[in-house]
Amino acid sequence: GDLSNRSRLVASLRRRAADFVAVGELLRPGERALLMLSGGADSMALLDLVGSVDRRLGLGLELSALHVDYATRGAASTRDRQIVEEACRVLVVPLHVVALAHKPTGSAFQERARQIRYEAARAVVARGEADVVVSAHNRDDQAETVLYRLAKYAAPSSLRAMRPREGGLARPLLCLVGAELRAYGGELGIAYG
Repeated sequence: GDLSNRSRLVASLRRRAADFVAVGELLRPGERALLMLSGGADSMALLDLVGSVDRRLGLGLELSALHVDYATRGAASTRDRQIVEEACRVLVVPLHVVALAHKPTGSAFQERARQIRYEAARAVVARGEADVVVSAHNRDDQAETVLYRLAKYAAPSSLRAMRPREGGLARPLLCLVGAELRAYGGELGIAYG
């Protein structure tokens, strides 16, 4: 009945993610993978799915995580951090937390937040604590990126999509859509902010 439908959904998404990672060699044996976790549904599904992919493919990954608290949403920002901290504690995944003293200001907040996030991730890699940064970008983000670039630049190069692996950045969830990730988290009772 209902339980078998739920377990089929979880198994299907885990298999699809593992196949996507294997075919594209997105995560490589023995890599130290730094997962970027916001505390949202997609990133918390990423934490569980990368662990599942690692076990299924026998990659022997060494996982750690990064959370940036932008100090933008008061108690909600604190709750996101706590969700990430608890999940990492339970899964014994070392966590790097960057807490900003003042929230970024200006009209391009999303772009500035992205810069802060990737600077923090590059710093962890530069210290020799990780080999690859892993983001929770999914197919919805892919479409959004192309539309944003078209609106901003209106050039043929705007149609270039995010690649599943670009140097030291892996996006193992590009094979899934956000609704699937939320359903996955819901079936497993994964907490998110």
